[in-house]
Amino acid sequence: MAIMMTKVKNAIKKNLGNGIVFKLHNVSINGEKRGCSGFVTNPANGVTVYLDTEPSCYAETIYYRFAKDDKDFSGCRNRHTNKNNFEGFIGGICECLNMPEQYQRELVSFRKVG
Repeated sequence: MAIMMTKVKNAIKKNLGNGIVFKLHNVSINGEKRGCSGFVTNPANGVTVYLDTEPSCYAETIYYRFAKDDKDFSGCRNRHTNKNNFEGFIGGICECLNMPEQYQRELVSFRKVG
């Protein structure tokens, strides 16, 4: 079953409250709902995470990663989770949204900032 943006938004809001900013969209191919992708930002510390819940054709994983901003589709290191571990996926995103020091280190490491 596809993981759509409303489910993702509700789960993140449940963990972090209403202060989080979402820029997500559902992915549908030939009318078939496949998942969602986009950006989640914590305005309190400036951390942005890109996520994609459409499973890869090579593996049954979904992923998230730090991103410089809500236009950075190349992002940093992918963090994969099995598509059946939704709680782990949301937990990982929420953890990342509260890690500004790690966020800055990865942005520097991936040459997103100087």
